[in-house]
Amino acid sequence: MDSIVRISVTGLLNASSSFLIGAALLLQACSQPYLVDQAIDVERGEALFANYCVACHGVDGTGSSLAKTDLKPSPPVLLARSGATPLQYFVQIHDGSRQMPQMHDELTDEDIWNIVYALPKITGRENPNWFMESENGEH
Repeated sequence: MDSIVRISVTGLLNASSSFLIGAALLLQACSQPYLVDQAIDVERGEALFANYCVACHGVDGTGSSLAKTDLKPSPPVLLARSGATPLQYFVQIHDGSRQMPQMHDELTDEDIWNIVYALPKITGRENPNWFMESENGEH
């Protein structure tokens, strides 16, 4: 019984240390946020959206595209979540998710920001808090 307990405790310690290392790396990555350090070009963002995003998200960001029937789950309605921030959309586009491909190999950070800030115009869903600048002038 002692050897079983010892193995379980050792396994638990190994798993815990792996988790802590992963958490530390995640915190380090989060401490270096993506920043907008450019002039936003909404027209370029609209053109990029038409080229890269419409196939899945539809022309108005509602997910009503030809691919909708093949995608499970369907793409979300863009800007429908009231608490979503530009940074969350940037990270989603940049890094991808279970169904959405990462786009950082296809698009520059600047182009991703252009798409993010074109979304209110594309979708017709404005979020007045989205465009407020922080005290240091960052978006």
